[in-house]
Amino acid sequence: DQPTMVIAHTIKGKGVHFTEGKHEWHSKVATKEELKIVAAELGVEEVGV
Repeated sequence: DQPTMVIAHTIKGKGVHFTEGKHEWHSKVATKEELKIVAAELGVEEVGV
Protein backbone atom coordinates (compact mmCIF):
# COMPACT_ATOMS: atom_id res chain seq x y z
CA ASP A 1 0.00 0.00 0.00
CA GLN A 2 2.89 2.36 -0.69
CA PRO A 3 3.37 4.50 -3.78
CA THR A 4 5.58 2.97 -6.43
CA MET A 5 6.36 6.22 -8.23
CA VAL A 6 6.49 9.92 -7.46
CA ILE A 7 6.25 12.42 -10.31
CA ALA A 8 7.45 15.93 -9.49
CA HIS A 9 6.84 18.81 -11.86
CA THR A 10 9.74 21.12 -11.06
CA ILE A 11 11.64 23.97 -12.66
CA LYS A 12 15.44 23.75 -12.62
CA GLY A 13 17.02 26.76 -10.96
CA LYS A 14 13.67 28.13 -9.73
CA GLY A 15 14.03 31.53 -8.09
CA VAL A 16 17.32 32.61 -9.64
CA HIS A 17 17.06 34.87 -12.69
CA PHE A 18 20.01 33.46 -14.63
CA THR A 19 19.35 29.74 -13.95
CA GLU A 20 15.58 29.34 -13.89
CA GLY A 21 14.42 27.02 -16.64
CA LYS A 22 17.81 26.99 -18.38
CA HIS A 23 19.00 23.46 -19.13
CA GLU A 24 22.63 24.62 -19.34
CA TRP A 25 22.68 24.84 -15.54
CA HIS A 26 21.78 21.18 -15.01
CA SER A 27 25.44 20.19 -14.57
CA LYS A 28 27.23 23.56 -14.58
CA VAL A 29 29.24 24.64 -11.54
CA ALA A 30 28.56 28.18 -10.32
CA THR A 31 31.40 30.61 -9.63
CA LYS A 32 31.79 32.26 -6.23
CA GLU A 33 30.27 35.46 -7.61
CA GLU A 34 27.31 33.54 -9.07
CA LEU A 35 26.78 31.81 -5.71
CA LYS A 36 26.58 35.22 -4.02
CA ILE A 37 23.85 36.24 -6.47
CA VAL A 38 22.01 32.95 -5.94
CA ALA A 39 22.14 33.38 -2.16
CA ALA A 40 20.86 36.95 -2.39
CA GLU A 41 18.00 36.05 -4.75
CA LEU A 42 16.93 33.10 -2.57
CA GLY A 43 17.24 35.05 0.68
CA VAL A 44 20.02 32.86 2.10
CA GLU A 45 22.00 34.69 4.77
CA GLU A 46 24.94 32.31 5.15
CA VAL A 47 26.57 30.16 2.49
CA GLY A 48 28.91 27.32 3.39
CA VAL A 49 30.47 24.44 1.53
